[in-house]
Amino acid sequence: MKRWWIVMMCVLCMLQARAQNKGVERPITNETAKAVAGQFYYQDDVVSVKGKIFNYFIKVGYAYGEPSFVTFDLRDGWDWLIGEVGVSDDEQDVNGSLVFESQDETLGTVVFKSGQKSTLIRIPLTGRTSITIRRTKLGGLILEPRLVKGNPASLPPPTATTSPISSTVGAQAEPCPFTIDPKEIDNLAAELRKKVDAKPELKQRLEKEKIAPMTFMLVGLPYSDLAAGVADTFATSLLDADFHPVERGQLDVAVKEMKLAANAAFNTDQVIQLGKLAKCELIIVGSIQDQGQMVVINARILDTQTGDGLVGARIIPTKIIKNR
Repeated sequence: MKRWWIVMMCVLCMLQARAQNKGVERPITNETAKAVAGQFYYQDDVVSVKGKIFNYFIKVGYAYGEPSFVTFDLRDGWDWLIGEVGVSDDEQDVNGSLVFESQDETLGTVVFKSGQKSTLIRIPLTGRTSITIRRTKLGGLILEPRLVKGNPASLPPPTATTSPISSTVGAQAEPCPFTIDPKEIDNLAAELRKKVDAKPELKQRLEKEKIAPMTFMLVGLPYSDLAAGVADTFATSLLDADFHPVERGQLDVAVKEMKLAANAAFNTDQVIQLGKLAKCELIIVGSIQDQGQMVVINARILDTQTGDGLVGARIIPTKIIKNR
């Protein structure tokens, strides 16, 4: 009898654990979502993305004009935002991105483009009270978005190689059709140098400490070779501006050990971990954002002991179209 009771208790525990692991999902609709700022448009309609059928979707912001974002209240205690991002098969010449932010922290960026498969998203929300989604251009759809408590029932559990905040999801191997004048990248490094020199304590630190320049995050641009090219040029520009960058090989080893994309959007814990692995107390993170005929390149120096931002700089160079 005792043995039977033990077996029954084990079975009940297993069933309970399985139910908890499965998670509770709530679709994001007009009735269920708590939008506290911005605007979103929900449509309960079938849409096809590269032949794959979805039963509902949302668009961020108004159809035309501002605002181009929406902020959702998460105080009910959600762990994940899951869904897919893509462009309807009915749309052509659409190219942009969605940026996911929470409490002044970028959680990730997903690039979308006409004619491409949808991109799976799994955004971690545990402990967060809100999430803001910004779009760079019209046309991108969030397909069947759901808020989840526990582990998503419709997705496999996250693994060590799962990177929910990878910033270049959907970036393509196709070559970038434009370049950026290296002198503009020199100006970015020089501007950072000015900001550093204006802070005696930081200037003193950089005279002794090395700094790790990360590959910049792409926003609305699907060209991975652009990010790599800017990173190479920027490393040289930093040397010319009297910085002491960490060797690229050392940095790559640290990023690989963390199982992250080199141009990921890092949260505070990851900044601190990266500093330990790369043996540096300062890193430079940034973004390259599409602005029509120009691009906006932002760079910030972060303290790897605290994750705090110290100084930042921005340039807005004109695209130089390559000869075809």
